[in-house]
Amino acid sequence: MAVTTVVTRESIRQTPPLATYVDNIVLAGVAKTVTVPAGASRVIFGTTATPFYLRAGGTAAAPAGDVTDGTGSAINPADRLVTGGSTFSLFAAAATISLEWHIYSVVNG
Repeated sequence: MAVTTVVTRESIRQTPPLATYVDNIVLAGVAKTVTVPAGASRVIFGTTATPFYLRAGGTAAAPAGDVTDGTGSAINPADRLVTGGSTFSLFAAAATISLEWHIYSVVNG
């Protein structure tokens, strides 16, 4: 069960608290789709190997050449703001990716 952390908008921009909800995704040359847990608003990525690729709205892949039409994948993202229930794709030739999910209840501040 995830623990909700109460934070201010300003503290979200700073170093986040330790995550209490962490997933580990093993990648071996095939892209996998990840569903964001309900209530999550931020994910921090860790990896055993680089590069790894992330794509929202499509399937992540390592580019074989230039991608200049907006369909490329982000390389080695550190963190992203997310919405619970949304999905994204991850790809790596061989890596384990840790996903530290942060479930915030934002208060004014």
